[in-house]
Amino acid sequence: MLQQKHYYIYSLKSSYLFIPFKYGLERAIIDTDEFLIKCPSCETHQWAEVLISSVYSHVYFIPIFQNYKDAFVRCKKCGLKRYEVPFNEKLIDNYAEIKKKYRNPWHTYVGTAIIAFPFVIAFILWLIAAIEK
Repeated sequence: MLQQKHYYIYSLKSSYLFIPFKYGLERAIIDTDEFLIKCPSCETHQWAEVLISSVYSHVYFIPIFQNYKDAFVRCKKCGLKRYEVPFNEKLIDNYAEIKKKYRNPWHTYVGTAIIAFPFVIAFILWLIAAIEK
């Protein structure tokens, strides 16, 4: 099987806008599995090890939103390795059946929750004030 620790080497670069403002893209590994895919080297359908990851934007290492999912694929027959292949129906024939199995990790929604929390509280307080009138 693919070892997850080796794929942290290929993490995406973070950028600096100003010295104190840290932002960029990060990768969170979702799962590894084996799928029957069409190998471009073998030109046949072969079993391959697939590591699925989610790429998300962050500010100060707090995830804000998910950008896309991709996969690292290694053919079991010829050993061809492909990196950052989009995880969609072009990669896997039964994508519609399995896409819900590989959801984004819960921690990638923390930034969205932090941003939404004050708006939810303000809305609740507005509803309470409207009901009391």
